[in-house]
Amino acid sequence: MHACALLPALFASLLLCPPPQDKAPGDAAAAAARLRTLVAGMDSADRAVQDEAAAALRELPAAQVGPLLVPLLDSRQARTRRLTLRLMRDLGWNRCSGRITTLLHSDQDAAVRREASHSLAVLHPAVAVSALADIAVLDHDAAVRRAAILDLGSLKTRAALEALIDILAGLLEKGDDYLTGVTVRALTLCTGKSLGTNVEGWRHFASTFQKETEEPPADGAEETAPDQPGEE
Repeated sequence: MHACALLPALFASLLLCPPPQDKAPGDAAAAAARLRTLVAGMDSADRAVQDEAAAALRELPAAQVGPLLVPLLDSRQARTRRLTLRLMRDLGWNRCSGRITTLLHSDQDAAVRREASHSLAVLHPAVAVSALADIAVLDHDAAVRRAAILDLGSLKTRAALEALIDILAGLLEKGDDYLTGVTVRALTLCTGKSLGTNVEGWRHFASTFQKETEEPPADGAEETAPDQPGEE
C-alpha cells in the first residue's frame, strides 16, 4: 500500500494513544517519537492529517509542543504556516515574537499575514503595536490592513489608541471610507467610546486615557531551534 494511504490510519492510532507522561525510558522514547510524528503531520499534504495532528497537539502542554512548532513557520505550505500560528495561539506559546513579526511583514500569503497579526496581538501584546500600526498602513491587501486595525483595537492600551488615531487621520486624508469605518470600530473596541471620525476629539480623549490593565511583561527568550477569518 502506498505510504500516503497509511497516514490517516497512523494518525487515528496516535490520537487514541497520546504520549504518556513520566513513563519508563522506553515509553518516553516512544512518546517522543509519536510527538514527532504528530508534528510532521502538521506539514502533511493531506488536510485531514493536518487537522487531526493539530487537534492532538492542542491537547498537549505548550512547553512540550511549542519548541517543535517553530520550524513549521518556515514550511513551504501556507496552510501549515496558518495552522501553526493558530495552534501557537491556542497553546499560548509566546516565545517566537520575532518569527511571527517576520511573517506579518513578509509572508507572500495574505491569510498567513492575517493569522500573524492575530497571533502577535494575542501572544505578544507588549511588542505588537508598532508592527500592527505599520501593517495597517503599508500592507497591500485590504483584508490584512483590516485585521491589523482590529487587532490594535483589541489591545486596549494607550499606545494602541494613539496608533489608531494616527491611522484614522491618514485614512480620512486618503478618503478611504471602508478602512475609516473599520478604524472607528477599532477605536470603540479599544476605548468603549464612540467619537466617530472626530480626530481631535479622539486625541483629547487619548490624553486622559488610562490603560485597562497593566503593561504586560516582556516576552521570554526567543526559540532558536474581532473578526478573524480562518480561510482554508
